[in-house]
Amino acid sequence: MIDIQDKFKAWHFKQVGFYETGHHHPWGLQNAIYKVYNEFLDKSQQLNTWSQGLYRRPYHPKFKSMIDYAVYDCLSVTKLAVTMKQLTVSKAI
Repeated sequence: MIDIQDKFKAWHFKQVGFYETGHHHPWGLQNAIYKVYNEFLDKSQQLNTWSQGLYRRPYHPKFKSMIDYAVYDCLSVTKLAVTMKQLTVSKAI
């Protein structure tokens, strides 16, 4: 497993030339997605009871919303990681 939070901070600093969150403050995923892609990442389902198992009633609106949140949260991290690698590689060429 790779934690890209610190790597993103260093990458973003190289892109813009300053620490937008301050040198010692971490980036949040929602803010990173907004700054890089100008997209909103809905984190409203973050504080749910996640131990209940989402597979039981996936078509219930509450569970559907929780599933969507989990998918978007994971894909957002992947999207940032891919962008960081692509931009690093493209600048090296």
